[in-house]
Amino acid sequence: MGFFKKLFEKKDCEICGGEIGLLGNKKLVDGDCCKDCAAKLSPWFTERKESTVAEIKEQIAYREANAEELKSSFKPTKTLGDYYKMYVVYENGCPSRFVVSGAANYVEANADIIRFTDVVSCNVDIRDSRTELKRKTESGEQVSYNPPRYEFRYEFYVELGINNPYFDKIRFKVNRSTVKLISELQTHRASGGIGQFLLSNNDFDPTYSPEFRQYQMMCDEIAEIVQKGQNPQTSFQVPEEILEKERQMAFGDKVMAEEDMKKKLALYDEEYARVKDDPALAEYAAFIAKQRKAVQYAAMTPEEQAAKMAELMQQKQKDMMTEAGYSEEDIEKTLAVKTSEEEKDDSPKLGDPGVCPDCGATDQTGKFCEYCGAKLG
Repeated sequence: MGFFKKLFEKKDCEICGGEIGLLGNKKLVDGDCCKDCAAKLSPWFTERKESTVAEIKEQIAYREANAEELKSSFKPTKTLGDYYKMYVVYENGCPSRFVVSGAANYVEANADIIRFTDVVSCNVDIRDSRTELKRKTESGEQVSYNPPRYEFRYEFYVELGINNPYFDKIRFKVNRSTVKLISELQTHRASGGIGQFLLSNNDFDPTYSPEFRQYQMMCDEIAEIVQKGQNPQTSFQVPEEILEKERQMAFGDKVMAEEDMKKKLALYDEEYARVKDDPALAEYAAFIAKQRKAVQYAAMTPEEQAAKMAELMQQKQKDMMTEAGYSEEDIEKTLAVKTSEEEKDDSPKLGDPGVCPDCGATDQTGKFCEYCGAKLG
């Protein structure tokens, strides 16, 4: 009777203070924990029963900080694995952090962020097993084939030793389904047609299987990335010119996504200031300056565009006359006369409604020029 009374006795969670439901108690060394608080612990953590209330509270605080980092700054650039996946973040061309999760959404699962410099070991473990295949005789008896045939099964695991206060090892399966191979004559397509190879019993080589090679390569790549991340100072660094191209592409994406013209112009100003003094980026700086002018022109009203074009045309004429040897006084007189004539001219001009901005064709009524196809308006 005392046992049942104790079993149904109400308990409070030492972590959150809530009431622990029937069969929901998770024992700690010096207290009780509800199943909801226990679910917040790392999936790699296995020592809950040997932990104190203070240690569990400390771990839950760490897990809350981990969840915030996942949402705010963890942006993986590479994913490896098929069943459990490793999501890797690169910084300056070197793997820096990763999470391993078998959940559909690693953020919702609050997968532990691990730094590669905290990985102390990495082992690829390919587990294999063998079962003999038999055939039925006419009498229903199970007998061996001649020669015997076997089904080989393979599972691919990666085990990492981790320097972490809450767990020291993570082991995860890379393949989703067991790789099954049979030791018999197999056919495959080769460059010259249909080829054959024998997966013999005595010297069975699973690397003939594309599926086996696929998972073996996944495991090898994970091990290679871990090794690079463990020693960032000796890891391959992405050349600066490639990083610069990536920055330029990111800048272009940001401009395309921005709708406000003023903000677009501000982005171009900021980018131009970044590259204008770098001789290696002179061509790109000129491109940015040209693009800024194009955006600025697009932001103008038709009247402002016409005035700007007239100003540019006048400057071009002035430059040509200067190059031809005209004096400054003659240039000013000539341009003054042309300006006076243009003011009297009522003919359609670039920038006027119905006038193509590219070829100058007039009386346009559609959205595109009837002569050159340029967009109107």
